[in-house]
Amino acid sequence: ALASSEYFVLFASEQSARSQWVELEINTWLQIASADRLLIVWTDGTLVWDGIAKDFDWTRTTCLHPQLRTVFHAEPLYVDARWARTSADLSPRRPEFLDAAARLSATIRGIPLDDLIGEDARQHRRTRRLAAAAVTGLVALLVSTAIAAVLAVQERNAALNRLVDLTLANGATL
Repeated sequence: ALASSEYFVLFASEQSARSQWVELEINTWLQIASADRLLIVWTDGTLVWDGIAKDFDWTRTTCLHPQLRTVFHAEPLYVDARWARTSADLSPRRPEFLDAAARLSATIRGIPLDDLIGEDARQHRRTRRLAAAAVTGLVALLVSTAIAAVLAVQERNAALNRLVDLTLANGATL
């Protein structure tokens, strides 16, 4: 799966920093791809970038596997998701969730974050216009159906009145 992936999303936590399986995945990723394609979702622990050393401060960072020491040449993209503790926290209604998803998506899609957010706003407006058009269409259909029903009842009544008139004109009794 790693070989066919464009990006590796690492969920960084104190537990993953000690995991032999995470170490194996990191080693495999760094053999087949660049550290520039490794995205970090920070879920717990401490994460401190040292701009002077151009590496994480490994005396204070507790959520990254030591295998990542010296692999970055500039501060990598990392998304702070420490606020997400339960599945209810992972709701598209939460601004933090939307921000994290947008930052990861913009990077993966290779487009600026502002363009992605602008596209989302355009899609939202488009969806609202489509919903309004659908409601308008349904209301128009309801009104035309009501008018047709009234006309049908009137025509039925007129036909019954003609039938009564014809019946009476022929001398029949009702």
